[in-house]
Amino acid sequence: NMMEKNASGYLEFSKKSNKRIESRQNAPVVYQLTGLQTFNVKQFLKYKRIYMPKILPFEILPETGLMIDTEFEFQIANQIIKKQIKI
Repeated sequence: NMMEKNASGYLEFSKKSNKRIESRQNAPVVYQLTGLQTFNVKQFLKYKRIYMPKILPFEILPETGLMIDTEFEFQIANQIIKKQIKI
């Protein structure tokens, strides 16, 4: 699931483009969803869904936002942490 900013600065799900994208540099900026989600309880109860009309992006740096889905990725993250502690 990829999202991009609308004219108001809020995120919405990306739509397919009618024009061909020739390079990554010419592609629209998109945001990948992560497992981190925070909710305004009143809004959540009002809309009764996870994706509200006004979603703001929050950029997570690669150095601090490793996605750990496998044992291999866990081992990589573990080595990075060990290396940072020694610095």
